[in-house]
Amino acid sequence: MDATWAAPTSSRSWTLGEWLTYRLEHIVQPEREHNTYVKYESKVRLYLLPHLGKKPLVKLTPAQIRAFMAALTREKVGASARFEVLRVLRNVLNRAMREELVTRNVALLVDMPKVIRDRGTAWNAREAITFLRSVRATGSRRPASSSWSSGSAAVRCSGCAGRTSTSRPAASSR
Repeated sequence: MDATWAAPTSSRSWTLGEWLTYRLEHIVQPEREHNTYVKYESKVRLYLLPHLGKKPLVKLTPAQIRAFMAALTREKVGASARFEVLRVLRNVLNRAMREELVTRNVALLVDMPKVIRDRGTAWNAREAITFLRSVRATGSRRPASSSWSSGSAAVRCSGCAGRTSTSRPAASSR
């Protein structure tokens, strides 16, 4: 272990950036799944370190976090990304509380961004028939079931010009 990254103590004056880096390297990477580490690392690198990294951990305020979230909004960072960034910051500060580096989690005092999730709409019978006819018209020799794959957000067809369950097929003349 690197001598500069000794176990956290409340007598040391940590910046948020130092704590984020320590936490990623010594807590998240060894204890979490790789994909969790990658997601946390990207939020830390892209958003938290550049905006809040130099702030002293014990002096971080809700007003600073609100200003940070407003800056992300001005930079056109999407609501779901802002939501995840604040969630990561809350987790980081919760761990700092457990380590007795801070007495309260100021990120909990900041409202989470509103995220609107579009679930799409199901096709009616006519739209489904039109879609299936368009698949048949492409001349694919594979059975329809082999050309479809179920994704997490929509059903996709490899021969269907990017249509998903949220896009409507063109009306048929039949």
